[in-house]
Amino acid sequence: MNETAIYGICTTQDLDAVMSHMNNARYLREIDFARFHYFIQTEAFSLMRKMGATAVLGGSSTRYRRPIPFLMVYKITTKLIYWDEKSLYFEHKFINLRNNFIHTIILTKQTTIGLKISLTEFLQKLEPEISLPEITQDLKLWLESMEYSSQKLKKKN
Repeated sequence: MNETAIYGICTTQDLDAVMSHMNNARYLREIDFARFHYFIQTEAFSLMRKMGATAVLGGSSTRYRRPIPFLMVYKITTKLIYWDEKSLYFEHKFINLRNNFIHTIILTKQTTIGLKISLTEFLQKLEPEISLPEITQDLKLWLESMEYSSQKLKKKN
């Protein structure tokens, strides 16, 4: 599926307590907008609604490489990088428009609820030639860490 992009600028409402750069919580807020934009642009949102399904955030992993300073204009790209039986996995990049530097990369897991067909079948309704990409090493390691955390929490209960 295609990569989508939205644009933003770091304003006073986005700044951290010492007013030096974008607050960490704002990154997650911004990728919510980016995900909704992706779902609308690819028509996945309307198809899910027709099928009585939805998707919710199941997890995220953020890699902050360099802060986004006040008034920096950036682009957020969103790309579907993998899926399994229940979840879609996205990569979001915050890119400086002046020099194309990637300031932040966020991996997210969108878990589907109420979908009566496989995710592959669902995605093929949107893009008939789509096929499951090979899992990236960073996504694989993140999924392993979430599974480890899940098992650890189950042992305590």
